[in-house]
Amino acid sequence: MYLLLKKWYHPQSITKNDTGRDPYIDNLRFGLIILVVMGHFLSQLTRIKELKYLYYIIHIFHMPCFIFVSGYLSKHVHKNGRFNTYKIMSLFWMFLLFKISNYICTGMKGKLNLFNVKDAPWYLLALVFWTMAIPFLEKSNKKFVLITTILLALICGYDSSIGSFMVLSRTIVFLPFFILGFYTTKEQLDKLLNLRLRIPAILLFISSFLVLTVIYPYVKPFVKIVFAGSSYISIFKKYWHYGAFIRFIWYALAFVFSISFLLLVPRIKLSFTVLGERTLPVYILHILLRNRFMAHGFFAWLLGMPKLIILLIIPFCVLLTILLANPYFNRITQFIMKHPFFLGFS
Repeated sequence: MYLLLKKWYHPQSITKNDTGRDPYIDNLRFGLIILVVMGHFLSQLTRIKELKYLYYIIHIFHMPCFIFVSGYLSKHVHKNGRFNTYKIMSLFWMFLLFKISNYICTGMKGKLNLFNVKDAPWYLLALVFWTMAIPFLEKSNKKFVLITTILLALICGYDSSIGSFMVLSRTIVFLPFFILGFYTTKEQLDKLLNLRLRIPAILLFISSFLVLTVIYPYVKPFVKIVFAGSSYISIFKKYWHYGAFIRFIWYALAFVFSISFLLLVPRIKLSFTVLGERTLPVYILHILLRNRFMAHGFFAWLLGMPKLIILLIIPFCVLLTILLANPYFNRITQFIMKHPFFLGFS
């Protein structure tokens, strides 16, 4: 076991795979997309205490870490003074398609509002805005930008007009994680990954679950801070004055949990590494599938089953991620991204 872990986390040499991709990054993306799928499915099963605690632990860090990786991988967007506008247009096209598809899969209830985004497509639209900011980020002082955006994220929660329209709240609140990823170099990431802190990282996740089972009744009024989509007064009601402090505590927890998760991801190519190349179809399709399940009463039916059966949702999410990350879905997604006929970008 020791030799296996040493090989996984402290290989003598780390080489890119045949396509020139870093296996660690693909392993990381695969692990994070599993958490994204799990988080969205668990949102319908929070009546089960164990799943509710797991749901909130996942939400402490999974999107901050996911967005950190998005920033880390966005360094190529602006090179040699040229901005990759194709990247922006492709993301925006996929956002529109995802938003419309999601509306159809939820039964077309209410009026379709493309830019009032409260559900999963928010990430793609926010990624458009973050990517557009890259030329500015490259020219700015790193510490100044990071500190300023953190302060802006803490303050913006006091403005009740900043919410789901154009995903403004989430764009601002998650921006520091994108910036941190964008400014992180490969050398800095490797230095972090060379730390021998895997056991403390494992203990952190185990202990946090146990601690949350005890303190949840006391922190229940504050846990929705992790969704980042609303103002403090709409989340906390009478505690809204403490919103910036609560968000700062969440930032600190997200930072520590994200580092712990980064440390636990294997650094070498494994059988599932290739699946990390195909996270976009998983992100889109699992939401459409979950919403169809909701429309047909699947989760209501599942909640009537014995707890052991309900807990099978966890391995189900892993298997679903593997299924949706198959190369056929990925080819279809890539084809659609490259042929946005309706917007005239092709």
